[in-house]
Order: sequence, then structure tokens, then C-alpha cells
Amino acid sequence: MKEDTLPMLTPRDWALLNEHSKPLAYRRGDVILAEGGYRRALHFVKSGTVRVEEAQNGRGIALALLGPGEIFGEMGFVENSPASASVVTQDDAVINVIEGEALQSVMASEPGFAVRFYHSIAITLIRRLRITSQRLARAGAGEVAQVNPFRVARTGNISARQIPHELSTGLGEFEGVMLSVKQELRAGTLSEEQATGRVAATCDQVVRLLSQLTASDPLVEMGWTDLLAFRDSSQLEAGIGDYVFRETFRTMMLSATMARCFAKPRGFPDDYETIAAIYANRPDGDDRLGPLIDHWFLDRPICRSRRASRDLMRKTLLQEVGQWPPGQAVRVASLASGVAAELLDLCGSPEAAALSASCVDIDSQALLATARRAERRGLTERVTLIQHNAVPSAGDGVLLLPQHVVYALGFCEYLGDEQVVSLLDRTFDALVDGGSVIITNLAATSPDRELMEHVLDWKAHHRTPEDLRSLFGRSQFGRRPVDLFTDETDVTLFAHCAKTGEAIAPAPTG
Repeated sequence: MKEDTLPMLTPRDWALLNEHSKPLAYRRGDVILAEGGYRRALHFVKSGTVRVEEAQNGRGIALALLGPGEIFGEMGFVENSPASASVVTQDDAVINVIEGEALQSVMASEPGFAVRFYHSIAITLIRRLRITSQRLARAGAGEVAQVNPFRVARTGNISARQIPHELSTGLGEFEGVMLSVKQELRAGTLSEEQATGRVAATCDQVVRLLSQLTASDPLVEMGWTDLLAFRDSSQLEAGIGDYVFRETFRTMMLSATMARCFAKPRGFPDDYETIAAIYANRPDGDDRLGPLIDHWFLDRPICRSRRASRDLMRKTLLQEVGQWPPGQAVRVASLASGVAAELLDLCGSPEAAALSASCVDIDSQALLATARRAERRGLTERVTLIQHNAVPSAGDGVLLLPQHVVYALGFCEYLGDEQVVSLLDRTFDALVDGGSVIITNLAATSPDRELMEHVLDWKAHHRTPEDLRSLFGRSQFGRRPVDLFTDETDVTLFAHCAKTGEAIAPAPTG
């Protein structure tokens, strides 16, 4: 039994409970407690794992996993009310059950037992409340990959004299081309194909200007043009971005995908619905220009990389699954899973018939979207949905069964260095011996870095291969070899590391 399970009970108390308990064996998927049902009994997990889940829109979303030594059903003795969640076996499990009548008998016959029992329940509830409060605090501080929830004013970073003439001229040409294309389309003197090419060319020119003028040398020159209005390089870079943003915003936001990235309706730019739109690659938008600008954006390196990374991750996962003996059940977990298209595609392939998938995401709507996709493809029994922060804190308990592969596609770029190390540490603990982790991150050389940051307010950590190796070295993976590769666009870095060999001390820091 875990030390913090009913901590105030004495060894004699536990001996009495064991005398009155009955071990019951359950198969994977069995419902032990049903949400809304009423059963007054204590349940101790002797072996295996169970999941606590709530029904959302008719589909079960796991809130927690409980392993050996953990307890459930104790709230029935406090509230005397129906169960607020279901408990379902995640794999074959043995549960020691103490019926309410037997527990009442122990309370009546053993002096002080009832006081110690309810004191233990109170401590357990306080611990859960503290963990919940910590999660809410982290969410409020933006640690659930919510990027820039509070926008800052985009003024005062550059003076009028410091704005390069070529930039103001270039943005004027951008507006002129867009207006001309719109008028010619309306008059029927320009074909859709011609309009698409002209829009793409002028949008590309804006990105080139933004990239060129936020480089270090041009920023130094700008600073000298108005010494009385001193600005450091970081301010000037922000000022160039502010200027481009203001001058192009009305036009760029006609694109449906760009508008959604900027608005971040679910807290960050490429949420599950935005990613689904990028995967579908069907341009949309307002007015005559909107679909054309959307076509341009969906063909930019960042969007092509999102699609290429999905395909490369699926291929990489298939290789990982194929390394285990045929017929062996292989567990694969996706962190910050979103739509989990690559994992569901893999589950549906004959080469991965023994695969068991877990999707972990803080966004319940993303999990429900995954549940609908899994249901349509007949994969419901093989996919577990877990609503949880993908970077859990200490004390969160069991998050995953031992996994053969854990991966995070497009998630680490929203995490600071310390959070990535924490993610790797928790992943290391979740892997079986020989298991692997795969994470991705936008490359520091991405040609859309300035477009994302300054026009779309899309804040992300771009990293080098050396940055990723350093993060692995600081984690429990230590100096184990890290295999680095990119998708076909060279925009996204993949990092793969296996939990093999002897434990290797993490690389020293500082």
C-alpha cells in the first residue's frame, strides 16, 4: 500500500481492513464504478491500473490513472451520494474491495478507527485540492502551452525617422497590388490563377522585407538615424514588426487560417481546429482576396512543415512499433495530442494491429474531436483519452501506463527550457526499458519565424540542434545518444532518444 494512502491508519487498522477485503479480478475495459451509480465500498488497486473518467458528450474522458496501492470510492463515505465519475480498468487488474457494511463493522469494533479513517480522508482531500490549485495557478501563468494570453501595446518601439524608406515603399506597393487584384477580379479581367500568383508574390515580398530588416546590421543602422529617439535593437525589431503588422493586418486577416492563428480562440495559435484546417489545405477567407491569401499562407513553409511533420511522425512511429516482437502489445502515447491524426492513422494500419494509443491533452474539445474520429474508424477500444496537462507537476500521480513510445508533435516549441527538461524527465519515467521518446521543435532557421512572431503574434521557441541536445543532456536521458533529423521542409527538427543501456548522469550545467 502506498504510504500516503489513508496515512493516519495504524498497522493494526490495515490488518483489519485486509481481513474484511475481497480481491476481485477485472479485465481491461470493465466498469468497476459507473458515473451516477451508487455503491458504498472502498476499492484498493492491488495490481494493474484503472482510469477515472467523466462522460463528456457521451464519450469517456480520463481525468486520472490509478495504480497499485491507490484507493478510490472513499468519497462515497463522505458525501453519501452517487459517483461523480466512472472507474474503468485500463488493463487487467485485481481490486481489493471492502463493502460499506464491513467497514462500518470495523469502525464499531475498533476504538479510534473511525477518527483515524476520516482524518485520513480529510488529508487526502486537502492534498487533491492543493494539486488542483497548483494546476490552476500554472494554467493562469501560461504553463499549459497558452501563448501570450495578454497582448501588449504595439506602439512606441520605433520613431518615424527610423522606419526604412524601402519598408514604407514596399508596404505601399503591397496595398496597391492587393487593391488592383481585387478590382481586376471584380471586373473579370484577371483569372483566378493569375490573381493567386500576384497575391503570393506580393505577400512573399512583405515576408522578405520583414526578415531582412529585423537582422542585426539593419537594426543598428536604424538606431543611428534618430539618436534622440534612442531604441535598443530588441525595441527596433519589435517596432519593425509593429509597423508591418499595422500596415498589413486588415488585408492579411482576410485569410481564414491566419485570422484564426492570430485570434487563438483556444489559447494558442495552432489548436486542434487550426491544425485540422492546415492538414485539410483548403483555402478559405473573406472577400475576394481572403481565399487567395489563405492559399498563400497554407503553402508557406510553416504550414507545409506541419503537414510534412505529421507524415514523418507517422512513419517514425511505425518504425518504432516495428522494433518490438510481432504480436506484442505496444503502447504509444501522444502528449498535447490535439487531433492526433498521425496516431489514429497508425492505429488503423495493419502493421500496427497490436498498438494501444493514449492521447493526453488539456483541451477536452480536442479529446472529443479525437474520440469522434476514433469512433468513425472503429478504434474506440484501442484509444484512451486523458484530460491532463502534458507537463504534470510532482504529486500528480500515475499519468500513463509504462509506454513503449512517447511523443510530442509541435508542443515543445511552446515550452521554456525548464519545462522541456521536466517533460523529458517525466517521459523517461513513463518509458519501459528500450522505449523511446520523440519530440519536435521549430528550427531556428525557419523562414517564417518573423511572419509568425510579428504578423500573427505567434510566439514560439525556435531551437537549434545543439539546443535540443543540451535539453536532453540536462534530463534523465543524460548523455544517451540523441538522433536529430528534419522533415522535408527543414523547418521542423525531430529529436529521438531511447531509454537503453546503463543510466548515464545528466550533463553538467553552468
